[in-house]
Amino acid sequence: MKKLVFLMIMGAFLISCNDRKKQQEEITEDPNLEVHEKIAMANGFENFDSISKIKFTFNVKVNDTLRSKRRWAWDIKNDKISLTEKDSTMSYTKKDSLAEDKNI
Repeated sequence: MKKLVFLMIMGAFLISCNDRKKQQEEITEDPNLEVHEKIAMANGFENFDSISKIKFTFNVKVNDTLRSKRRWAWDIKNDKISLTEKDSTMSYTKKDSLAEDKNI
């Protein structure tokens, strides 16, 4: 009985994985989409509206020594972008206009 339940669960799991693969193949084979659109759609672009914040870190290593580390955070709802490097943090709000600075 336990083996039967285990086999049913594994079968359902494999079928669901196969479905996801078919969906990704359909997206990447669509001739109407350009390459960057195919990449975005294959990685969940349709759910982008539900994201509130994106964080990522860049590390630069030379010969197994960490030379530089930069952390970025983008608060999408407030249009605030922050860079943290060593002990300092710089922030930028997208509502600030860079074009106004050029006109001065």
